[in-house]
Amino acid sequence: MAQGGENAQTGSEIVLIGLIIQLVFFFFFIFLTVLFHVRAQKLEKTAQLKGNWKMLLKILEASSVLILIRSVYRVVEYSQGFDGYLITHEVYQYSLDALMMLLVQLLYNFAHPGKVFDAETQQLEKSIFT
Repeated sequence: MAQGGENAQTGSEIVLIGLIIQLVFFFFFIFLTVLFHVRAQKLEKTAQLKGNWKMLLKILEASSVLILIRSVYRVVEYSQGFDGYLITHEVYQYSLDALMMLLVQLLYNFAHPGKVFDAETQQLEKSIFT
C-alpha cells in the first residue's frame, strides 16, 4: 500500500479482510465473555467466589464494547478507501478511534485486575505460579 500503484488496492483489500476477520473473532470473544458471566453468576449461588470478579467482568465487557465500536469504525473507514469521508475528516478518528482506546485505558486504570482481587486470592495465585 505504501508504494502505491497496482499493489495498493490489493494491500487495502488484505487489510480490510484482516479487519473483518478480527471483528468476527472479537464478536465470538464477547459472546464467550457474556456466557462466562452468566454461568459465573449461577455458580456464585452455590460456591464462594473470592475477589470482586463481578466488577472485573463488567470492566471487561465495557472495554469490549468500546473496542468493538473502534473495530467497526476501522472496517467502515477502510472500506471507503483512501479518499473516503471518514478518513478525510479527523474528528471521526479522534472520537471513534482514539477516544475509545483512551476510555479503555482509563477503565483499566480505575479497576486494575491486580487490585480487584483480595490478598488471599493473590497469595493463592503466587503459590500456584511460583
